Amino acid sequence: MDARLALEVFHNQREALAKAEPDLLAAWHWLVTPEPEGGDRAVDALFSEIRGTHRPSDAEVRASIRARMEGAGCAVHAQEVREEARTRWALAYALAWLSVAGGNSVMPPWVRHQFPEAGRLVRRLRDTACADGACGWCPLRC
Repeated sequence: MDARLALEVFHNQREALAKAEPDLLAAWHWLVTPEPEGGDRAVDALFSEIRGTHRPSDAEVRASIRARMEGAGCAVHAQEVREEARTRWALAYALAWLSVAGGNSVMPPWVRHQFPEAGRLVRRLRDTACADGACGWCPLRC
């Protein structure tokens, strides 16, 4: 029974994942899969099947991440975050949270505990004003 329930949960999660925005899926695919040289390929195979294509290149994923961050926070900090993110999983969780932010969304405590950088990335993007007067996000928040 446990195996059947686990399979049902997996099926439900796979369906939900397939409904995500293409840019977000591409970013997650690149962020949470191993480099082509090695590692566990199961997650890569799952994303490849859902997206109908291979793991995105570095250039493709930069464009996808940029598209996901556009308008979701400070553009100046977004560029820095893309270049500086120390862990891919933290950035993946930050992008996931940004995709639902705005309502009553809260980053799960276990994510903040396991990937503290995810919370720091979100705070930097949304709560830390930059010095660029032309920023479309920060003057609204100051």
